[in-house]
Formats: sequence, structure tokens, C-alpha cells
Amino acid sequence: MNLYDECLDHNPFFQFVQENHGDIIQQSIEEDWIICVPRIGSFDSRCVTNEDVYENILIPNADLPVTHFSTLAKREVCVCDKSIVVNGDYSVRILFEETYYVNKHQKYKLWCVERPLNKRHLIVANGDCCSWSARDCIKLLWTKDRAILSSVNKLIECYLDEDLRFQSLEVLVQRTSGLFHQSVDVVAKQGRDGENICLALETYIQQCAHMKLLRAICNCTARYDASLNKIIRNLNEVQIRDLDINSMYADCLSVAKRYITNFSKVVTVLGKVECLRKIFDLISNQKGVCVTTDDLLKNFVLLILKSNVSNWVANLSYITHFRFSSLSLKDENSFLITTLEAAIEYIKRGEIRVDCRFDEDNLGRYFMGICEGDICSVKKRCSHEKGEDMALCHPLCTCDKCARNAIDVNSCNEKGWTALHVSCLHERPHIVEYLLKSGAKVNVCDDLGLTPLHYAALKGHQNALLLLLHADATSDVQDSNGNTPLHLAANNGHESCVKALLYFKEHKSCAINANIVNNIGDSPLHRSVKWGYLEITSILLQYGADPNISNKWNHTAFDIAHNDYLKNLLLKSLNVDKTVDGTTIELNKISPGVSENLEQMKKIDLLLKSIKNNDLPLMCYYLGVPSLQATNLNTNSSCHPLCTCDSCQMQYENSSTAPPSTKTVAALPVNAVNIEGFTPLHVAAKYGRLAMVRLLLDKGALINTKTRKEQLTALHLACQHHRIQVVRELLKCGGCNADMQDVKGNTPLHYACLSNDGGIVELLLSHDCDISIKNSNNKTALKEAHSKMFWNVVKLFKINSNSNDNNGLFLSL
Repeated sequence: MNLYDECLDHNPFFQFVQENHGDIIQQSIEEDWIICVPRIGSFDSRCVTNEDVYENILIPNADLPVTHFSTLAKREVCVCDKSIVVNGDYSVRILFEETYYVNKHQKYKLWCVERPLNKRHLIVANGDCCSWSARDCIKLLWTKDRAILSSVNKLIECYLDEDLRFQSLEVLVQRTSGLFHQSVDVVAKQGRDGENICLALETYIQQCAHMKLLRAICNCTARYDASLNKIIRNLNEVQIRDLDINSMYADCLSVAKRYITNFSKVVTVLGKVECLRKIFDLISNQKGVCVTTDDLLKNFVLLILKSNVSNWVANLSYITHFRFSSLSLKDENSFLITTLEAAIEYIKRGEIRVDCRFDEDNLGRYFMGICEGDICSVKKRCSHEKGEDMALCHPLCTCDKCARNAIDVNSCNEKGWTALHVSCLHERPHIVEYLLKSGAKVNVCDDLGLTPLHYAALKGHQNALLLLLHADATSDVQDSNGNTPLHLAANNGHESCVKALLYFKEHKSCAINANIVNNIGDSPLHRSVKWGYLEITSILLQYGADPNISNKWNHTAFDIAHNDYLKNLLLKSLNVDKTVDGTTIELNKISPGVSENLEQMKKIDLLLKSIKNNDLPLMCYYLGVPSLQATNLNTNSSCHPLCTCDSCQMQYENSSTAPPSTKTVAALPVNAVNIEGFTPLHVAAKYGRLAMVRLLLDKGALINTKTRKEQLTALHLACQHHRIQVVRELLKCGGCNADMQDVKGNTPLHYACLSNDGGIVELLLSHDCDISIKNSNNKTALKEAHSKMFWNVVKLFKINSNSNDNNGLFLSL
């Protein structure tokens, strides 16, 4: 029981008391009243009333002030064995006690209780549980003891050991349901029961198993998600008016977009349903609008279209089939899930259309004719351009009226669109052909830097795209966001246009660059993988797309792939002939130095494993180092890698004259890296293998090499893991840079301070490392130590500062 804890300052009940009942707090200070605060999750935080507060204020009895109380609601209460008995009818357990200080002289008592003292809160309705957070549900399991979680954890571990990646959805539901019901049986044996406990169990299981479970579900729904994503991406320009949504919803929809973004980030069914509930409440509470089910559906449709979620079908399957604690199929949660399902089905039907809208002037009517495919009106306009029936005030007139009438084949509107843009956007290849013959500029850009070729690729209009390519349209031109036509075709799932762009360049014997990146560092491969287009991904890989390219957020294509089919395809492109599993290292960490041969990769893994296991002879075998040299290194190691003293020189001469041992046929390079970018020196430094560090440095190991994702050097790792001897050895090398920063901006000194390792801090300071460098949190190493209250480390900085006659940085604290 004493394991349960929470911060009462964040408790909505206590916050309500503080904001609305200052008089009760003052009485509690003066007359020793006790405020009972129900734990978070035991009440509906949206419906706290004054009556609820009165029921939970205890006034001590004059005769028995320790054990007997009355509430402000006139109920008799007694305290016995850490439980509050109300009217001799039912009891509520006290979870912990706390004294709340207003100032040095004023204080009052708070008791955190299992639930409100009101009798109506003894049974929490299923609908109320829906407003709980995942944290609330997990805490419910802790209010008893650890026995429940320990037993459930063992069941979850067995579940996680199974290979569920490519199982059908039915098998996943059956296996996960079995885990849930086994856990319910365990809880029942501990004397806990009820819908709330079942919901807490379900949430806890999902919290622990979500990565494995969602991964398997994404594999099941991969093709359906890709199909839906293609529809959504091609409707990205839909606005409120296209769906006939009342404009009064505009403000609330901008807020609802944040909730829909969180939908894919939360990992439990309860959390996802709560996101839907917030959206529903936001829409239904809109002032001045009578909300209908049609309004709700259309708003959900628009939010899905504007979201950045790439696996809607997988998420829908998750919240639909994995709600094992729900006893009713007609509750509020089911309504929210059904609304989401209806919105997705509405999008799938493909009935949403974006209307053409242009100004009511000559140019607007001209463009509208193109949208409608009226080739005659286009030809008539082009004939006007040649001088027929031009109604100008005079031949050189430039007044507004004449400017509006003076339209030629390259005239553009306020967006920068020309007739060629419009015809490509609305798939009018016969008009495209006519315009090109009439002298339309093929590479003209609009205000967003988009050419007609961009729009043809964006909308998947292959015929128009080929006409433009044959008219010498530039295929690698980038818009204002850095996107090429290949980016747009890959992003919107237009396989035919991707093929056309690549095949045309191949046919013309032009250099094909499938790795052009946009302003955020995304290549076309990033975009196709993001939305799950397996066929487009395969084509791009055939034409040299590089899965190792990282974008602005250091994400490779492997990072953003949401199913194993895509991941396996990316792996095969690197000649790695094995599938993704739970233990293999992810492709996002592959660096250019990694061998493309699987056998070579296996050798590198074995090499690093031998270092981890402190097996020096085996490490020498893989590196092709003579075993005698390794033996000498163990017995009489040199002072440091570059030492030339008599003793070390003698060792060197003895080893150099010794007969060389048989080397491996294909010795690994000393700077070989694994998929994560770890070299032998990284691993040796991490595990404190001093002899190996010396040998590797002697053999030319690069001391400042960084790992792939975290950008760690060997010195970073040595400082993180308290390897002071290795730190000393690395610092002896003339080329060691002690001020290098990792992906978080931390230097080795930062990690030494965060680890509270005074010896390493002193060593680094003695080597004049830069103490003014700040990390991504805008903190120097000294500030990190100061914030952690590591005073022995702070003292070392002060001593170093005094010895250098420079107190500036220290005094800045």
C-alpha cells in the first residue's frame, strides 16, 4: 500500500478545493480539519461539485479527535487501520498522508484516499472509466501491492517472446485475448475484480506490448493502409467548403488537428479513444451550431485528410478488435470508434471532389473552360491572341479592362498558374498537347515554384507527364519546398508516373538521380516508404535510391517504415539476405562503412562480441594481428601508443623480429563498423578493455570516429561508463578531441558530470577541455553538475578555475 504515490498539486480535486474553497483551507489551518483528496482516476475530474468537497472534509470530534470525525456533509466517520469507515456502512482506504505548508507557520493535513467518501462513488460507471488516462489505470493496479503486476509481467514476457510479426489479425486477437484473460484470472485470485481492474489490466498490457502488437497489426493491414494513404494524399487540398462544412467549425478544427496528431502517438486503446472523445467534445460543444451526425462525420473526414497519420487502418483495427475489457458494444467508446470507421469508409468510396474555382473574369473563364475540357474555347482564345477580334481601347493600351482581356497562352492568375498548369492539374492531355504546339512555356513556375510537370506528377496524370517530358520539361526542377516531380509522384502513390519519370531518363541515357532531397532532407524513397507504397519503393531501389540517406531529423527510410514488408525490401537492397526480426539491428543505423556482404557483417559482429567478452586472442584473430603481439601486450604493455622509451622500444623490436603468426584469409579492418556505426575502439572503450584499446590505437584506430545515430566517440562511451583508465589512455593520443559533441550536444565532460565521476572530470579538466560548450539544453557541463547537485564535481571546477585564474564561468552560476 505504501508504494502508491502521486503529486497532489496535480490532482483535479485538490485544485478545485484550492481555487473555490479558500475558507475551508483556512479552517483546516486553524481547527485541524483534514482534507481527503481522492486519488487521480477514482472520480470524473470534469464533474467535481461543492457537495463532493463537503463530503471529503473531516472535522475532528472533540472527545476523540484522532479516530472520530464528522464531514461537512454531516456524516459520521471513524478511522481504523488506515481505513475511513463512513457511517459504519463502507470503508475507504487511506493511501498516504501529507502535510501541506502554506508558509513557515501555517499548515494543514491532506489524506490521499482510494476514492471519494461519497457513497455514489463506490461503483464507477463504465462511462466514467473512459475518461481515465493510461496512467490512472496503471496506478489502480498499484494501490494493492506488487503481487498483481509481478504475476502479469511474467505472462507478458511469455507473450513478447512469441513471433507474431506475420500472423493474421484473427490469430493476433486470439493470442492477445488469451493474455488478457489469463491476467484477469491472476487478478481474481488476488481478490481484485470489477470492470475498472479489467480496464487497468488491458491498458497495462497494451502499454507493455504495443510495439510488438502494433507492428504485427501494421503487417496485416499494410496493403489496405497504402491504398487508403493514396486516396488521402490525393485529397490533401480539400477545404471546409468542399465537404460542405459550416464555416463556424473552422476555429475548433484547428485545435482538433492537434488531437488527431496525438492519436497515432498514444499506444493504448484507452488513450486513442480519449483523443477521439476530445475531438467529439470540441465539435459538439461548438456555440451557435446545432451539431448533427452528418456534421460530426464530415469533420472527422476533414481531420483524417489533414492528418499526417500513415496507418489509419491499422489503428482502427487496433481500437476495434483489442478492447477486451468492454462489456457492452453500445457504449460511448463504440460510438466514437464507429464514427471514425464511418469517416474512413467515406474516404475510401472516393466520392470527395475538389471543385474548380477561378475569378469571374476572362482569364478565370478561360481556365474554367480548360477544367471542363473545352478545347474549342481554348483554341478560340489562342486565335484572339494572334490578333483576331481583340477589343482593346488602342493597340498599346494597358488599362485594367484591356489587361484583363489581353490573355495569351502564357497568361497567369494570382497563383501564378498558366493554362498549362491548369490542364496538367485537371488531366486534359489533348489541351496540353495543343498548348505545347501553341508555344506554352513548359518549365514556367507558379508562386510555389511548381511547374506543369510537378502538377502532372502530383495528380498522377501520366499522359500529360509524358507529353511534357517529350517537350523537354526539366524533370529534376525543385519547387519552393525542394520537391521534384519524382517526390510528388512517390508521395501520392502514382506508380505509373514514377515509372515514366525514371524510364524516360533511362531511355534518353540521362543520369538518374533518385536521391535528390527536399528542404527537410526527404528523398523520394522517404515519401514512398512513409505512406507504405511497396511497388514504388521497389522501383526506386532498382534505380539506385539509397536507404541510408538521413533527413533533417536524422531519419532514414528504415526509420519511418511502419511495416516489415517495407523493412525487408530495404534490407534486400543492401544485399542483406535476411528478414527483420526482433533482435536484428535496424537499418537506420547503417553507415557507409558497413560491408555490403552478409558474411562480412557477421564477422564484424563476432569481432565486437569478442571485445565485449574480453577475448583478446579472438579479437586478434579477426583483425589479423599476430598472437605473439597480443601476448606481449597483455604482459608488458607500452606506456602509451606513441611511447618511445627504452622498455617500449625493446618490446617493439622483439615483436617485430618474431615470426608472424598465420593471419586470417580476410582480416577485418581495424576501423570496421557495424550497423550502428560502432567500431572496435567504441566497444573496447565502453567495456573498459584497456589492453584492447592500446592494441587498436597501435593498429591505427581512428579515435574520433562517431557512431551513426547518437554521434558518440570512444571517449564519450568511456566517460559514460566510468572507464577512467581508458579515458586516460585516449587522452594520451595527440589526435584525441575531448570537445566533440554528440547528437544531444553533450561533450565527454558533460557525461562525466552527469555520471558524478569526479576522477574523470578532474582528468578531462587537466587536459584543458572546453568547459564553456553548451548542449542542446543550453547547459554547460558545470551547469549540469550544479542542477544535479553533484557538489564534489562542482568543487573540481572551482579548483580548476582558481588554478587558471579564470572565475568567469564559475561565477556565472
